[in-house]
Parts: sequence; C-alpha cells; structure tokens
Amino acid sequence: LNESEEKEKKITLQRDEEATISYVFQVELLPANATDLTIDCLLVSGNATIETLEYRKLGEEPAASSSETSETSETEEPPKNVYTYRITFVEQNLTTLSFISNFSGTRRIKDNLMFAFEGARHTDVIDL
Repeated sequence: LNESEEKEKKITLQRDEEATISYVFQVELLPANATDLTIDCLLVSGNATIETLEYRKLGEEPAASSSETSETSETEEPPKNVYTYRITFVEQNLTTLSFISNFSGTRRIKDNLMFAFEGARHTDVIDL
C-alpha cells in the first residue's frame, strides 16, 4: 500500500464549503500475482462515507450500462488485488482511513491514508 516508514500517505484537497467533495482512489496490494488477499478499509477520524466501487481505470467514468462497454474492456481482465474506493466528505476536515490486509496468510499489514484540506473555512466577513 505505502512503503514509507510512517505507513501514512497524505492527499491534500482544496476546501469548498459550498460543494460536496468526493474523491476516487485505488489501493493495490502487491505482489500483483498474489492470491487470497483481502483488504479492509476503516474510517479512523473525520466525517465521511466510503464506497467500494467496481474496478475501472482512474480518470474513466463508469459506463451507464453493461451494453455500453468497449471491446477492449470486454477482452481486458481487470488487475487482481486493485481496489477502487470513493470517499465523500460530510465535513471538510482532516480525515484518516486505515487499510488492513491479510498479506502472507495470517500476517496483517496496516497502512493509513490521510485527507487534509487547504483553504479558509469561512469566506464571509464577520463584523464584531
């Protein structure tokens, strides 16, 4: 998931209090040819909802129906051990996710992903 010593990866997003922010990301468990790997995604801090999505190449929108898939996607098998998630932030505050995998049988590996927000919380003028 992440090879840093801190086992933590940070994604910084621009705060927009007038919009709902969603972010789609993927987690890959290595080695790619490993079998019987599982991963659990847990919300550690913050206020957000997390959905598990079907695999798709990042940057591509999912097809509206299965009949609209291209020929290449029919012949191309999705990579194993790649998991796609969408996080939707209820509040645009620091949010941390924890991923736990059963790598190497019973040995469990834990990594974290942090979402931080830049920008002012309030843009209105406050009269005192």
